[in-house]
Amino acid sequence: QISFVGSKTNDECSPLCKADCGCTSMRFLPKAAFDGLVILAINTGPITVTGGTENYILSSTGQTVHQTHGPGKPVVDLRFNERLDMLITKNGVRLPDTSRGESVYELTIGNLRVGAVKEKDHWHLVFIAI
Repeated sequence: QISFVGSKTNDECSPLCKADCGCTSMRFLPKAAFDGLVILAINTGPITVTGGTENYILSSTGQTVHQTHGPGKPVVDLRFNERLDMLITKNGVRLPDTSRGESVYELTIGNLRVGAVKEKDHWHLVFIAI
């Protein structure tokens, strides 16, 4: 099972929305990322997507909600959960931390290489077909 965080459904959430969209979109998500989410959900049970292809501005701060996300980018954020955390940390190769001190892992699932950064309150994942 894959669920999404946001106040709108995927159909209502346009990745081209400019400001205060309040949603998590999977529109224009590349196949590699979609396949990766399915594989993770099969192997870890339910997962929650907290960031997808949306890349809008928050009017309160003037900042983009996701600087590295957007239509056509194989990037998603997933809420922490015990089984997902174990899969990444036990099967992934630990790489040097980010400049912000965040843990970084790389793992292979199926025919995908996954870069995983353990951010403050979620996993930031990048899926690449191999």
